Amino acid sequence: MPAPLSPALRASAAVAALLACPIVSALATTPPPAVVRPASLKHLPAGHDELVFRGESTRRSWSVYLGRGEIERTRTFQVAFKNAVSVLPERSSLRLSINGRVLATLPARSPSGLAVVPVAVPSGLLVPGPNTVNIDVVLSHRVDCSLNATYELWTVVDPAKTGFVAPPAATGGFRSIEDIAAEPLADDGTTRIHLRSADLDDAAAVGRAGRFVASLVARAGLVRPIVDAGPAAGSGPGLDVVLAAGVGDDVTQSLRIVGREDDLVFARDPQTDRLVLVLLGNDQADLDRRVAAFAAKPVPAAAPRVGEMTVDDATRHSFAELGLTTDAFSGRHYTTALDIVLPSDFYPANYDRAQMLIDGSFAANLDPDSDIVFRVNGALVSSLRLGPNRGGVLRHEMVDLPLRFFHPGHNDISLAADTMTPADRQCDTARMAPEVRLTLAGTSEIAFPRFAHLGTVPQIPGALARSASGREAGAVDIYLAQSDAASVGTGLTMLANMAAGRRAGLTPIVHFASPTAEDAPGLVVAAYDALPAALAAPVGSLMAVPAGDQPAGATAEDGTKGSFAASDARMPLPALPEGGDGTDERFGWRKVAEAARRILKNQGFFFGSDQESRTVPFTGHSVLIAAIDPHPIDGKLAGMDVPRFATDTAQWLVVTATESATIAEGARRLVADGQWAALDGQAVSIDVENGRLASVQPARVLYVVPDRLVLSDIRPILGGIVSNHIELSLVVLVALMTLLGLSTHALVRRAGQK
Repeated sequence: MPAPLSPALRASAAVAALLACPIVSALATTPPPAVVRPASLKHLPAGHDELVFRGESTRRSWSVYLGRGEIERTRTFQVAFKNAVSVLPERSSLRLSINGRVLATLPARSPSGLAVVPVAVPSGLLVPGPNTVNIDVVLSHRVDCSLNATYELWTVVDPAKTGFVAPPAATGGFRSIEDIAAEPLADDGTTRIHLRSADLDDAAAVGRAGRFVASLVARAGLVRPIVDAGPAAGSGPGLDVVLAAGVGDDVTQSLRIVGREDDLVFARDPQTDRLVLVLLGNDQADLDRRVAAFAAKPVPAAAPRVGEMTVDDATRHSFAELGLTTDAFSGRHYTTALDIVLPSDFYPANYDRAQMLIDGSFAANLDPDSDIVFRVNGALVSSLRLGPNRGGVLRHEMVDLPLRFFHPGHNDISLAADTMTPADRQCDTARMAPEVRLTLAGTSEIAFPRFAHLGTVPQIPGALARSASGREAGAVDIYLAQSDAASVGTGLTMLANMAAGRRAGLTPIVHFASPTAEDAPGLVVAAYDALPAALAAPVGSLMAVPAGDQPAGATAEDGTKGSFAASDARMPLPALPEGGDGTDERFGWRKVAEAARRILKNQGFFFGSDQESRTVPFTGHSVLIAAIDPHPIDGKLAGMDVPRFATDTAQWLVVTATESATIAEGARRLVADGQWAALDGQAVSIDVENGRLASVQPARVLYVVPDRLVLSDIRPILGGIVSNHIELSLVVLVALMTLLGLSTHALVRRAGQK
């Protein structure tokens, strides 16, 4: 057995290995001639699903970051689109606006192929930094005037062929880290980050790189990051990251250096034309210090997206402030939506409501049953009749949105109005005038009350927003079952998007192993059969898979449970009770409670998810993302569901599939399709073949006591907990009635009869 190498020899060997690997060997050679940069597109930060416009009127907005050199050269915005064959071209159009100025209104007449249209951008319109791009699509059916025909209308904008056209130019310099956001996006609108590293089996090196990438995403405001890793250079639009210790300046000799900021070197790879960010250290400890110094830099505040509203407490905004479309509508089915972002400790319950105050007008000849329907996260919560008694005018008409329909994280509020008229039944498209049927004024408002702050576990938004208990702020434990490139890329992609959502750097602590019961809760990336029993059991209980094909612990379509094989050394799952829950059915307590539950639920009380909807689909091409309570305990007392409280906010966030390659593809598709904001509830599954998402809210939660409990929080918290625990509320009600009866009896006896 050879003698172990000394630390100095190990360092020399590491440097030699790094110089020999494709990363540095390709960089340390004589610089090849610079490639000629062809004209390229600065794509919209949107995936294919976000560029499908359905219905009669749809508006989408994006913020595109342009560098100083780009705005001087960019004179064209290219739009590529295709529409349904049922669209009437004479009354259908696509309107392009940039920074509030309408540049073109294009007829929608491309049912047979993709129409690629260049639109001139006037000089002086673009600005360094974020530029707002709006696309408004208005469609009309060719022959059908029914309400159902509006669902046949669509226009698709091709993300790969749409964007700012940047002519070729010499590589410009970088003035600050924010200029990185001007780098080209991939065809799917994502920011591709490649970690050039040959040390993918080194947990410390991967953790260091993850901290750098997370800080880079937060500081530069990079959108929708997807990270991969490997020793070779990256390809296509995007940027490379190189972190190296003890190699001197040899790494940058073959690169065209375009700027510096502190210890960070901005360079251009002449072979791939990708931006390369290089951070060098004298040794591993020095490199750690430089990464920590980079991560300690302040992060600029992010501008809210158009149509997005972040609510931390009592908030009120007008539609105009939120950028919602308020144009006059002439169709038959009006739709618009608003994205509400609530904090991870928002407590959803039936203790208060948000309100919409609607201003506008509507045509007097609308059908009597015309109305505006309001939905929160897909649930119909209210409606507003557009009847003749209102005189065709809406003046701050109040619409209630109960807080129980919201949840932590992103929430979708949609408005849909049916505006049919008697002329639609005649359907003479040649003679029908495009009369204005509905206008929602920009003075319309949405107002949120001061809500209770009471975090709940398990919840995916909370798992994405919080670090493990006892760790430093921003620390995240990441457990990777394998040290391959796919697992590392998935872990860093999840970390980078967590940083992008928080607009703050994170400190990952990487472990190349499945976690144990003693480990700090964190992010777990592993195939299902590599999960420990403590995680496999609760994760499996959230899966709904075809019968006979389920993993251990998963729920089959016929309601049966999978079980571990006899050879599996892990602890088997506890068997489900065959009948009852410990209560005596002779007294019918459970039947009475369930009957009362149904009655009160019909009256507006909230009781969480139904039993039959507490699983999500899971097949061989599905990826499951689930939040798991690290300290599950029985929440029942004598068969009654009682609230549980804790001060520990830590929870597991598990990303799993049948194979590690499927996990990587699922994480990539989640970001590429623009569905990261849809991660809510306890579990989400994504089908990597069609991108379809399904989610489920937790059946039972652990309430996290806030660090600072104010008096105004007590009433909504108590009211919400009672409304969410019907059995407990019935017991409390009976106890209060008994106490009141006894008190009244004692008072009558003491006072005597008169």
